[in-house]
Amino acid sequence: MPGGFVGVDIFFVISGFLITGILLKKATSDGRIGLAAFYAKRAKRILPAALLVLVVSGALTLIVLPRTRWDDVGLQTLGAAFSVVNWIFAATATDYLRSDSAPSPLQHYWTLSVEEQFYLLWPLLLVGAVILARRAKDVHATRISESRFRRKAFGAALLITVPSLGYSIFYTVHNPDAAYFVTTTRMWELGIGCILAIVLPWVPKLSPRVAVILGTAGIGAMLAAAAFYSADTRFPGSAALLPTLGAAAVILAGTDKRTVVTRALSIRPLQFIGDISYSLYLWHWPLIVIGTYLLGGLEFYQGVLIILLAIVPAFLSSHYVEQPVLRSRALTVDVRTLGLGMLGMVLTGVLAVTVLSATPGPHDQSASGSTSGGPEDRRIGAQILADDPSAGAPVESAAPFTPSAVAAPDDNPAPYADGCHQDAVEDSPVPCTYGAEDSSYEVALVGDSHAAQWAPALEELATKNDWKLTTYTKSSCPLVGTMIFLTGKDQSYESCGRWNEKVTSLLLRDQPDLVVLSSTTHRAVNGKPMGDAFARAWQPLSNAGLNLVVIADTPLPSQDIPECVSANEEDLISCTTSQKDAFANAWPEQRAALDQVEGVASVNLNELICPEDRCAPVIGNVLVYRDSSHLTATYSRSLAGALEQGLEHLGAPVAAP
Repeated sequence: MPGGFVGVDIFFVISGFLITGILLKKATSDGRIGLAAFYAKRAKRILPAALLVLVVSGALTLIVLPRTRWDDVGLQTLGAAFSVVNWIFAATATDYLRSDSAPSPLQHYWTLSVEEQFYLLWPLLLVGAVILARRAKDVHATRISESRFRRKAFGAALLITVPSLGYSIFYTVHNPDAAYFVTTTRMWELGIGCILAIVLPWVPKLSPRVAVILGTAGIGAMLAAAAFYSADTRFPGSAALLPTLGAAAVILAGTDKRTVVTRALSIRPLQFIGDISYSLYLWHWPLIVIGTYLLGGLEFYQGVLIILLAIVPAFLSSHYVEQPVLRSRALTVDVRTLGLGMLGMVLTGVLAVTVLSATPGPHDQSASGSTSGGPEDRRIGAQILADDPSAGAPVESAAPFTPSAVAAPDDNPAPYADGCHQDAVEDSPVPCTYGAEDSSYEVALVGDSHAAQWAPALEELATKNDWKLTTYTKSSCPLVGTMIFLTGKDQSYESCGRWNEKVTSLLLRDQPDLVVLSSTTHRAVNGKPMGDAFARAWQPLSNAGLNLVVIADTPLPSQDIPECVSANEEDLISCTTSQKDAFANAWPEQRAALDQVEGVASVNLNELICPEDRCAPVIGNVLVYRDSSHLTATYSRSLAGALEQGLEHLGAPVAAP
């Protein structure tokens, strides 16, 4: 279902309800909450299966997935072992350089991280509630007033839930990708379950009719969210109220066990799934990721078959790992249990990082070759095409080449490392200057990441010709005169609109001698042609006397090139894309705008990026792309000479060779 991800939110409510119920019972019966005992039980319940799946997922990564994924999985294993991987995924989600990476086999562990972080805080607050309830009566009492304790606990739950809900709504609007993973936007969902467990004794007994209505409405709310939410829904935020309150309604309705809703949810097949649900949750996602890679994508029926297949290891690990550990007499000492749990976490995490990050892949190549032209015998990439046009033809293998497939994702333009390329959240330009800062000739590079990929070539030219190069780039944000959608989503990109206004003001103020523009394909919110939108942005700059040049957007491969090359270095033909497909959507929007704004020039270097009928992944011993659409910085630099010729024709001062 398109909104099936709300199952996580339902799980959080259930978890908060169950765990809080256990803690409340302990506090009211014993007059205290034993933190060591609580965390020891959590360790016995959570760690054995979780660590087992981490180890198996690491092994499957080494055996099946390409080397380009190993380092990330190693780091994620370490984060998952210590229940902080959600913050790693949050950082990755907002890192444009990693935004189109394939899903991790450990991505589902973010929910366990949120849950465990929550249970580091929540029991401490309940201990505080116990102390306050006891002090209100008798500090030396071994028992506490249940009603007084519940009131204190209710206040503690509100202290978590209300601020977290408010922050979730705020942060989901401003940074939806990171908001999905961080603990602070999710605590309120567990808090709803906590509140429900606390107030349940105060709720009047429901009549069967009310219980049926409440349960049916709750199920309807959860199913509606699963059916009508999608990846475009800003989530969690206020949208998460529908499934979470629906889950709370079903739990509340379940206090009457006679209703049709409760009986329906109590049938044996659902109880069986419930019994193994934790293990099933752990096992299903790695198998889906591995299956997707091996099959080149999943049809619906294939996904269903993998889920059914996951029941087998889930059942086995539930009965032969989880249950024996829970019943183990050797783990009745809390300190021993916690120590062994910590040891298991350390060994799993450190071993994963060591093995996955240090093990060379079967086809690993070290970076070699020049990245900046030089003597004739050091020419690389597009430089070689001038003397040998056949160098652009696809070949079965092309070792050695630079950067390696593993290093390619980090072969980025300087503005990224220098903090000048803005992400989807920021709306204030941060210009970076390269070349001769005091030069009388200034070039401004403006646009999205497909403009930023030309920074290495322009930096070469700025250094050679004593230009001042200033970059203004932002993820998924071209210089355009209308509101656009954020790439890949049906969400208006407000920060891009604000960024464009500020960049335009800076360009009109500073009056650079040449403005270089480029971008990939985008969609206008108003549905009008993007060519008109580009023209509206360019026209004021042209009217002000600025010289504008558009670099044609690069051909688009049909796959992640480093990942494909890593897995097929002896069969690089399988990593090619037909020239027709790669050029299909290269830059129609900018071409249309060129006809509307007088004096705007263009430079097209695509014949040096894909010169043959099929686009080769390696040209002149250089890996062309660092992902599924961006040039490596090394290949961009190799295009500097050709770009210089195009800009020289437009009047750019070029030093004598």
